[in-house]
Amino acid sequence: QDAQLQHWSSYQDSLTQLVSWLEAMEASTQQEQVNWLSIQETRSRLLKYKTTLQDIVSHKRFIEAVNERGAAVINSNPIAPAEEIQETIENINERYGTLQESMKKT
Repeated sequence: QDAQLQHWSSYQDSLTQLVSWLEAMEASTQQEQVNWLSIQETRSRLLKYKTTLQDIVSHKRFIEAVNERGAAVINSNPIAPAEEIQETIENINERYGTLQESMKKT
């Protein structure tokens, strides 16, 4: 029972952090427009792009950890809302993939 609660808490905490990060990243990448006027502005946007891309890449492990924690909850607790957890994980993975793709198109 304690292990089940620990898995659930770990999953919920990670999921909350990840959703907040995804929402912030999605908002920041949608605001970008490719209408640069000067070399200084171009450099500034390129630096921001590289930083954002590094942030996205560095969160890959966090995405994997949420997947693992969700699976641990499902496997350790027969009454866990498995379908809801699976849908949430699939949604997170899809959003992360879309974020990666949007950066490639920038």
